[in-house]
Amino acid sequence: MSAVKVAIQNPILNKEVIESFIDGVQKTISMMSGGSVLAQEPKFIYQFKFASEVAGVVGISSKEDKGILVLSFDKDCILFVHNKMLGENATELSPSVVDIVGELTNIVYGTAKTSLNAQGFQFQMAIPTIVSGEFQLTKKSLSPTVIVPFMIDDKYKFSIALSVE
Repeated sequence: MSAVKVAIQNPILNKEVIESFIDGVQKTISMMSGGSVLAQEPKFIYQFKFASEVAGVVGISSKEDKGILVLSFDKDCILFVHNKMLGENATELSPSVVDIVGELTNIVYGTAKTSLNAQGFQFQMAIPTIVSGEFQLTKKSLSPTVIVPFMIDDKYKFSIALSVE
């Protein structure tokens, strides 16, 4: 598990939930890229405004809660992961590179969901949507969004955002 410190009162954005997602990200991206994946300090924000080059977005839901998970990559980062996974040398955000983001989002959510459901949550499976090119996601909510930045090998940046209603 991650050593990231988390303190918040929302029942779904508690330490165990956030750490399950962090752990899922670290295991998945580390295994796929062969790199060292380190989580940075989480940030909690209320006005979610997010820009990236490519991201996987998946709805998360249980009987009581719903929200979204966004797994977002800088171009250099997803190219690094893609090329390590497939042994290729892609230099642009091709359909193959963008598809990897969907697969990674699915694996991260599935890993976290399995861990959390073993703790008594009842999260359902969902299919991710991939967003690429220049875009910005925005969300206003009474509930906070947690953003956790990550680094691969102290060089490549990506992040997750977890938001619930």
